[in-house]
Amino acid sequence: MIVFNAGLPRSGTVLVGAIVRAMFEGEGATVTQHNPHGPELAVLLSKLLEARSEGAQVDLIHTHGWPDVLPHEFLANDNVTGFLCHRDPRDVCVSLMGLHDMTFEEAVEFTLGNLSLFYAMRSQTAWPTIDYRDLHDRKLDQIHGIAKHLGFQLSEERAHQIDDATSVTRHRAIMEQLRAGNVNHMIVRKNRHRDLREDAHSLINDRHIQSGEIGRWRRELSPEQQATVTAAFTSFPDLTSE
Repeated sequence: MIVFNAGLPRSGTVLVGAIVRAMFEGEGATVTQHNPHGPELAVLLSKLLEARSEGAQVDLIHTHGWPDVLPHEFLANDNVTGFLCHRDPRDVCVSLMGLHDMTFEEAVEFTLGNLSLFYAMRSQTAWPTIDYRDLHDRKLDQIHGIAKHLGFQLSEERAHQIDDATSVTRHRAIMEQLRAGNVNHMIVRKNRHRDLREDAHSLINDRHIQSGEIGRWRRELSPEQQATVTAAFTSFPDLTSE
């Protein structure tokens, strides 16, 4: 089975992937984590189409990208599904600035590009969309919803176990291990401004969890910047809120 945890950056995709992985691994499945960047995604999809594994094998693909044309075999395949996360793009900008040391202008431009990809994903698939606000405020409900989509019947006890295994406390501990260099499979990704330390298994990075606050753009951006981002994203009323 192939499961995408996709959508806008900084909108809960890594958390959704952790929840999905915990569900499958709890049922004895082998989960292979993929985190393709740029053109790597199209290459990965071709390889997975050519060599589907037998048995309880799950390929979990974390991505914010999208091919220009998704192969028909994927759209028509019952063994391919996913989840599309989204968040107020103004908060996405602020979070990107904190994660990658982007300038305000860079963050706005990058978010606009990712919005186009998000809407392409949503138009080509029938995958559930997950609002960051619901992950933040009603995580247990979202765990049950994810399980239902994947065909799992979760007990309340099992849902709480998954909630605990993917908690902020657990993920903050991984961040601290990364900062101390105590992660077995650490990847260092270089971007324009900094080196990002990432745990290859969980995809948590050394700045992954920030405030988690909804509407942080109001507190962290100047009045002029607030006006700019609000104007920049007026075309996306389904994602922005007052």
